[in-house]
Amino acid sequence: MAFAILIAILLLIGQLGLRRMQRIDDTLADITGRQSTNLQLARRALMISNENNRIDLETVLVENRALVETLLGTRSENDKEIARLVEQSESRCESKTEKELLIEVEAARKPYEESYQQAIHLLLHCPEDGQPNPSVKSSARRV
Repeated sequence: MAFAILIAILLLIGQLGLRRMQRIDDTLADITGRQSTNLQLARRALMISNENNRIDLETVLVENRALVETLLGTRSENDKEIARLVEQSESRCESKTEKELLIEVEAARKPYEESYQQAIHLLLHCPEDGQPNPSVKSSARRV
């Protein structure tokens, strides 16, 4: 009889341990899944930002106005996608530190965007003789 009680207690402890391990595993999977999603959002935004950098360079170097307009349209769509991804990342922030870091990223983007807008303005308003505006190259270096 005592041996049966001992076996029952061991089975109960084993069952409780397995349930606890299952909860820990579920929690870890949840945390890992959320972090993985956050990482995917950041990587996607970085990839699009890199594409925009390539487009910026092409926009300054290309001489075909029609191609410039196409590139600017693509870049505009990319900017909207980046803004959507940043907004999505912001909604997924769980801690104050995450929110602060995201605010820093957004603050760092502003001077870049302003410089880019200035360079594009100079590019689109170049002299009629077809020669690039000389101030575009100096502005493009800052971008």
